[in-house]
Amino acid sequence: MMRLLYGLRLVTLFAISSALFNPTSDQQPLAPALPSKDGQILTPNIVEYIGHVVENQQVPGLTVAVIRADGSSEYGAWGKKTEDGYGMTIDTLFDIGSCSKAFLSAAMGILIDDYAHGRNVTPLPTGLKKLDWDTKLKDILPGEWALMDHWASEKANLVDILSHVSGLPRHDLSYGPTNTSATVVKNLRNLRPAFELREQWSYNNQMYMVGAHIIATLTGSFTKFVDDRIFKPLNMMDSTYLPDVAHASGKTTQTWTLSGRRIPWWFTEDWQVDLIAGPGGVISSVQEMEKWVRMLLNNGVDPRTNNTILPRSAFESIVSAHSIIPGNPFGFPGLSFAGYGLGWIRTTFMGHDIIQHPGDVPGSFASVLAALADGVGVVVLANANSEYAAADAISVAILRGLFGLKDGFSLEAPSLADLRVAPSAANHTSRSYGVSNPSYNYTGTYFNKGYGTTVLCDTSSSSNYCSRVLANFSAVDSVSPSQNHSLELFTEFPSLWSSHARLTHVKENMFSMSVAYLFPEGYGKNKTPFAMPSTGEPLSVIFLVEDGNVVGFGMVGTVLEGLTLRQKEGGSIKHTADAWFHKLS
Repeated sequence: MMRLLYGLRLVTLFAISSALFNPTSDQQPLAPALPSKDGQILTPNIVEYIGHVVENQQVPGLTVAVIRADGSSEYGAWGKKTEDGYGMTIDTLFDIGSCSKAFLSAAMGILIDDYAHGRNVTPLPTGLKKLDWDTKLKDILPGEWALMDHWASEKANLVDILSHVSGLPRHDLSYGPTNTSATVVKNLRNLRPAFELREQWSYNNQMYMVGAHIIATLTGSFTKFVDDRIFKPLNMMDSTYLPDVAHASGKTTQTWTLSGRRIPWWFTEDWQVDLIAGPGGVISSVQEMEKWVRMLLNNGVDPRTNNTILPRSAFESIVSAHSIIPGNPFGFPGLSFAGYGLGWIRTTFMGHDIIQHPGDVPGSFASVLAALADGVGVVVLANANSEYAAADAISVAILRGLFGLKDGFSLEAPSLADLRVAPSAANHTSRSYGVSNPSYNYTGTYFNKGYGTTVLCDTSSSSNYCSRVLANFSAVDSVSPSQNHSLELFTEFPSLWSSHARLTHVKENMFSMSVAYLFPEGYGKNKTPFAMPSTGEPLSVIFLVEDGNVVGFGMVGTVLEGLTLRQKEGGSIKHTADAWFHKLS
């Protein structure tokens, strides 16, 4: 395992001094220490434990904040923020990903309160007399809002879309960097639902794009509204949605994959902010997020100024569970069942009520947690994506210390193998295929109204488009050869989460579809080509053949919460697929 020297900087109201931690390769995880006599949580023991987790998971850089409602805070910073080795600091800025959703729901609550008290002068659409959580989307966005399911189109309200019970699954590959929140709203009618309205919790980023579009429509700008009503009042002066502003400050971290390759900042242009802001666009630091969490611990009031940021009625609506989440949302033991509020997961840990949300985008991971009744909060930010295990281990250790838990389950740092992503089909290499099903020609142009057009190529394809696609895959494949001998198809698949896709034959007319960002010229100082697989679940593509001809394919796997309505009804893949692409040529 690569050994790193972690520069540790702790800045707390307890005046903890700087220290260095250089763990040895045979060092074992330490048990999380209970608070010291003066109430300190980031004791030397737990600091050393966090350092072990950071090294074990090969996290380039990570920062932590522990917040108490009584006014004291502790901070820690480990590792590097640039490939030149500049050390991580507590004011380093990260994209906090889906932890941004809580800012959108807070902004919506503030806007609802503004209308209730006559502070917003923008007229509501004709016929709409008031704006509240139960207001229907068709009345807020007349002429724009429509879903494929008529009942959901007519009845869905703000709570439905922000608590993930709209019925729509994660159609995340249906939008790309050229879209806006307005075009995403208009495209929803072209995307198949997975469930009936309010039948099943199913996570969906697009509904938070809808929320941002609503606030922009009623105020002029979603990001300015958050800046004016949340960031500035809380003195979060470095927090922003604008990458250009963040980078100009000199405080942003560089970003890496879980395998240690540096990648570009997830979104680099300010014009992309309109699309990303609602579900995952906040750029902040643990030092800044401390102010946000402290306000939440004080029921929506900034304790430093005594100004109300989040009206109490809005606060209660946002943190209350509105839908039940299947399974264990955190992935570690000691939790009860969980519900989803509006941008928050609500559950209990070892009998303590908490709200939490993770954020995972290419190159960054975030976790924000608050135990409201106990008056404590934890923020973890890392500069590599999919650091769930590391953040979970650190959060559990800190929570045990905060709650004074001596007994209970054994806590150990997760192993490196537990975190590593299985080799993606995007990394398979084989130019000598044993074609499994040569009877059909799967190449060609396919179209879905919600997803657009995609062209599938094989190694014999010679068009200019296919030559470019194959050259990109060939560059990546040349670095890590494999012995895969299945038929493979290749295409560009530009979305916010991918640049390309590879389809690998499984059986009959079924293929496994892996999406990834390809970097055929490497990135940063390392110019070796590589692929960054998507962190999502593998998708399946099933081709439909009629009279000996391929007529289209169905994509399956965007739904992780059980059988969809169409799958329960049964029928051909043309009907049961999450998305159906018919063949044009």
